[in-house]
Amino acid sequence: RSNATENELMLLRDPTQRRFLQIFVAALLFRLLFLVAWTYRFPMEWGGAELGMVVVNLYEGRGFSSPLSRGDEPTAFFCPLIPGLWSVLLHLTGGPTGRGAEAMVFLQSVPSALAVAIYWLIAKRVASRWAGTAPYFAYIVSVLTLVSPESLLRLAAGGWYYVWQE
Repeated sequence: RSNATENELMLLRDPTQRRFLQIFVAALLFRLLFLVAWTYRFPMEWGGAELGMVVVNLYEGRGFSSPLSRGDEPTAFFCPLIPGLWSVLLHLTGGPTGRGAEAMVFLQSVPSALAVAIYWLIAKRVASRWAGTAPYFAYIVSVLTLVSPESLLRLAAGGWYYVWQE
């Protein structure tokens, strides 16, 4: 076996890393199922306010510009990573349509699910340092993060930037 294969097997043997991956996958599936139900009930339309306009301007070839309307006046209103990512997504989905909005929302489920797993890991480490903390404290934190209305509704409403900052 190669060293890379042995390292991958070692990664899966560590119970904390394995549980982290399981929590991430479970949170991702939960979020995707929630979004399928949400978008079925409430069809998506393009929006996004200021960030949405910067993305549309990028998509339409006017550069990183004008967060308040279509235009070509340069702006530094947002850091360029997220608008750039959404602009690429618009190119892949055919423009600022409901389909583009749905793709953006579904893509956001990945960092949102990752946040659930990271919160579990943080809570696990905090609990290990506090005497008398229940052994399932980290799971309570991750479940509360998983089903938090703030987290789910911001994800479903196309919270744009916020899910990536979570």
